[in-house]
Amino acid sequence: MALKRKQELLVQAQVSIQLSEIMGRHRIKQTDLARASELRLATVSALYHDQTDALSKRVVARVLMGLRDLTGQQYTVGDLFHFTPLDVNPPE
Repeated sequence: MALKRKQELLVQAQVSIQLSEIMGRHRIKQTDLARASELRLATVSALYHDQTDALSKRVVARVLMGLRDLTGQQYTVGDLFHFTPLDVNPPE
């Protein structure tokens, strides 16, 4: 498959971070999550605003543990991310 076609397909599929929705539901401040997850405020802010292209497993685990500590609920990776699938057969 040509590189240009691959890039077009990648643009059509997206993963978004749902952290702002979760934090809003529980009225959690970014500073509180940063403290609870032992992450920098800048890292939490980037995740909150869905402004990051890559995450380490360590950061994801810390966010989930921080959310658990602050809410008492066990969030999963599936709760944190939303995948919009690729439409392989777009209507013509």
